[in-house]
Amino acid sequence: MFAAFVHNWLSAIVAFAIVLTVYIKWIRPTIRNLPHIKDFYDQADSFWARLLIRMRAAWDLVVSTVFLAVPQLPDVLQQLGGIDWSAFVMTETQKLITQGIAIALIVLRAVNLKKTS
Repeated sequence: MFAAFVHNWLSAIVAFAIVLTVYIKWIRPTIRNLPHIKDFYDQADSFWARLLIRMRAAWDLVVSTVFLAVPQLPDVLQQLGGIDWSAFVMTETQKLITQGIAIALIVLRAVNLKKTS
């Protein structure tokens, strides 16, 4: 029963991948080169490219916020709850590393947005 279920899902995934590949490699370039649709495709591609850049920037902001907040979380929870969170407290070196990663992500994303805007 489970093997048939997995087989059906794998078949569906493979079929979808084949259809998507044919569309990306053959159908879309053919349609894109039609003169009366070319302007539309150029506008749509630029819109989706800008949207993707903005979504990546938002995701990096979320990841950076988590990296900046996680080292402080045990201290805050200990102050608020009175529970001993000492097993989860990071060392100062670990805090510096995670905050350094967060700051690097923020800086790299800002540089990337400046280049693409």
